[in-house]
Amino acid sequence: MSDGLDKKIQEAIREALRRFGREQQDPHFLVLGATGAGKSSLINRVFRADLHAVSDVKSTTRDFSTKKYAASRNNPILITDSPGYGEVGHDEEYSRMVVAESRKCHVIILVLKADEKGYQRDLDILTAVFANPEFNQEKPLLIALNQIDKIPPVREWAPPYALDGPENENDSEKTKNIKAKLQLVREQFRSLGGRLPPLVDPVMSEPREGTPFGIEAFREHLFDALPEVAKLKYARAARIAENASRELIEKLDHTADKIIAANAAAAAGAVLANPLPLSDWIVLAPLQIGMVVEIGAVYGETLDGATAMEALLTLGAGFAARTLFQGLISLLPGIKNIIGPPYAAAATYGMGVAAKQYFKTGKAPSTEQIKKTVEAELSRQEAQ
Repeated sequence: MSDGLDKKIQEAIREALRRFGREQQDPHFLVLGATGAGKSSLINRVFRADLHAVSDVKSTTRDFSTKKYAASRNNPILITDSPGYGEVGHDEEYSRMVVAESRKCHVIILVLKADEKGYQRDLDILTAVFANPEFNQEKPLLIALNQIDKIPPVREWAPPYALDGPENENDSEKTKNIKAKLQLVREQFRSLGGRLPPLVDPVMSEPREGTPFGIEAFREHLFDALPEVAKLKYARAARIAENASRELIEKLDHTADKIIAANAAAAAGAVLANPLPLSDWIVLAPLQIGMVVEIGAVYGETLDGATAMEALLTLGAGFAARTLFQGLISLLPGIKNIIGPPYAAAATYGMGVAAKQYFKTGKAPSTEQIKKTVEAELSRQEAQ
């Protein structure tokens, strides 16, 4: 790679990193619940094992407080913790405060204590929140049914418990009671804002004999609930790809696949719109580099200029843009807009698949494997 090309690629890397930073938002969660529901223990269990508090962002009236948690300076998660209902006073005032705080967050987390007999006050407060015309009805609500170890029989605590599906004759008494409580909570909160029943996760956030329960599934559902602009920072900050379940890895893979497909389509459009012969690699390099950075973020990799360059050189991306697009497309300017876009899409797709394998497994595919992926995708593009 010539010095001139190397400088251009390095600048494209810097611009891709700047764009990625601008487009991503810090994931922001609002945590609600009555006094004693275990909000703090849940926050600590879900986030603090991976992150550490780095600053107080703000502290508002009646102690709604937002803290910034981060594994590194560039990957913060914002968590707004609320006072317990009993610490505030009038429920109407509390509901108005929740509406105000909800404008700044992506997801609302409601923590319920599993051994409570009813949740009427929680329902009354949230009903008032959802009825407020200033509340965004599309805001996701996740319910954490905490301290499920306290569901009878209390002396039994032998996780994991199989809680999917209806009650059956093989269920233990504890399992039957947890399933019944989950169904009750879903039914009680079904009517909020005319929504479908909210997602209710059974969790046990306070370690009893070193055995918490449901935390990984809850982390996964938080990832699902976030908008696209915040998902990658959450994945990177919470390092959710480490020791992730098979189901979560599949969701991360699906996110990476969407990034690859979107960038392949964008590459075709970029070549179609580029009026300058022999220059397709210039418009494609920043796009492809940005794709690699995004895929790295899905699997928890924090890339800076040096590590992004290392990843791209490992994948062969430093020269791929020039050889593929200048050599195969731009030398045929008369028919560039017919042949160019499929080549651009196929090569970008191949680079994305290679990046996905690299960040997921730590091993880059061979040049021959990348070539076969590109050729197969090109055949698919031309057949459309």
